[in-house]
Amino acid sequence: MFRLKYSSLSTFFIALLILFFGILVFFYMQSISSVKSVLSEQLASVSGKLAVRIDKRYSQLQRESKLLSRNQSLRGLFNRSITDRQTNINQITEFIRWFRRNAEIEYLAIVYTDALGNIVFDSEQGSTSNAVASNVAIPISRKYTEAIFKAFQSTQIPPDNNLSIRVISQDLTNKLVILRRATNMRGDNGILYAVVSWNTFIDTDLNELSGIALFDRSNSQLVYSSNEDITSAIPVSDMSEVISEFEFQKNQYLAMTIQVDSLWLLTTFIQINNYLEKPQRLGRITLMVSLLFIVVSASIIWILIHRVKKNTRELEAAHRDMLSQNEELQRAKKVVEAHSLKLEKELATASSMQMKLMPTEDPQFEGVSIAGFCRPASQVGGDFYQYYKRPNGRLSVVLADVTGHGMEAAIPNVLFSGMLDNMMESNVQSIDLCTRLNKSLYRSLDSRTFVCFSMGELDTKNRSISLTNGGCPYPYYYDLSSKSVRELAMDAFPLGARKASKYSVMDLALHVGDRIIFCSDGIIEATNEVGDIYGFDRVRLLIESCCKQELSNRDLIDHLMADVDSFHNGQEQEDDQTVVVLHIVE
Repeated sequence: MFRLKYSSLSTFFIALLILFFGILVFFYMQSISSVKSVLSEQLASVSGKLAVRIDKRYSQLQRESKLLSRNQSLRGLFNRSITDRQTNINQITEFIRWFRRNAEIEYLAIVYTDALGNIVFDSEQGSTSNAVASNVAIPISRKYTEAIFKAFQSTQIPPDNNLSIRVISQDLTNKLVILRRATNMRGDNGILYAVVSWNTFIDTDLNELSGIALFDRSNSQLVYSSNEDITSAIPVSDMSEVISEFEFQKNQYLAMTIQVDSLWLLTTFIQINNYLEKPQRLGRITLMVSLLFIVVSASIIWILIHRVKKNTRELEAAHRDMLSQNEELQRAKKVVEAHSLKLEKELATASSMQMKLMPTEDPQFEGVSIAGFCRPASQVGGDFYQYYKRPNGRLSVVLADVTGHGMEAAIPNVLFSGMLDNMMESNVQSIDLCTRLNKSLYRSLDSRTFVCFSMGELDTKNRSISLTNGGCPYPYYYDLSSKSVRELAMDAFPLGARKASKYSVMDLALHVGDRIIFCSDGIIEATNEVGDIYGFDRVRLLIESCCKQELSNRDLIDHLMADVDSFHNGQEQEDDQTVVVLHIVE
């Protein structure tokens, strides 16, 4: 069974590798085909634009050559019975000048010959009586006349009045377009020849790797080629928009042939070696690497399968051992879960006990309304607040924040709460309270643990308060008369931070409507998802807004905590958050 299973697996992987190689070959062929398709599209675009230009120029030549061959002033050139020949010559000369100024194409030379091939007018020389034919020597200065008889060997008048065009090379760089058309002047017939620069006739705008060729559609004879050496290799087709490939001197070419209205076949071609060389080279390298990869992979698969056969038996034995071990782990998991549940219950109990150290409801005192709130960052925390009745109708409000979080802060918090209760019951004066607490905590806590402490002792009869602060954020004071909030700055070291620290007391007279707000740093230093802190200014502005709206203490606390939660934007609470509000009332 194992042999059949692993043999089938080996065959599957080898077939998969061969399929992978086949896909690579397919994509290689597709990439080469895509390059050719892009080049074909470029050829089609260039051919279309050239065909439009050629058709436009051909139509212009048709119109302008008709005008040159049918002007009435030409009759005097071919009718030898006209006596005032000089006047006739002047008329033709003026006509030619006017024609050249207004023609859409620049004509290098315009020549008329009679029925015997004699030149009767040459725009380069004016009228002449010399007979010039294909076998007559022509002066070197009359270069365009030479080009005319080089292009058209026969000087006989053509049987129809159609336009004939030849393209010849003037030198190594310049080509000329030679036009011929019968004048047909009712018995006084002759031939019109005109010379136009090829660049004027059509601007090919091709790069060195591409070219064009024009063929006569009726007989497939070459009319023009930008590269005469390659002409013999260009495939000629009488069908329009045909894409073909050919080779010349070990170079590959792509050619496209289209028909133009001027009775020509236009073939554009481009050398594609440079475009195909890189993808072909990369493709061959990819195929070779892939083939090597297949061979190596097949070898590795064969080796791995044999190793798997050996290891399978060992794994089956190990699996049986794991099953037995898993049963033991399940039993251990149940023990851990039970222990975790017990710890959670103990933490819940600790949290409940710690919260009992703080007020469970707002106290009722004459002349003052008080509300407090504490939200630990975890089940237990280091924040603490409490109210204490003092002699002579006084009331002490305490807010404390032990360094650290969770159980690390909760234990020192309980210790501090006990010390504070003892000193409050012993009626220790407020001015001595902080000094004695500092000494006790310095002895009891380690060097990295201390207690930030803020206390206000309120005289409800005289409506005044004595404030002490050691490391907590400054208390906020809302003055009803100015309807503004300010911080009551008092600086001192936290309790237990140093062996000997001095703590000052600030006395403040209060009026009906005034408020004192204590906050722990968990509110001030609350952060959002980008790391910005809530800050003192936000707390001050929100307290001022709530006080101006005359919200109750509890509503003020709710608004503050809701705004802090909105600023958190779902972020985990990092520190305990506590706030206490005192409001002087009638």
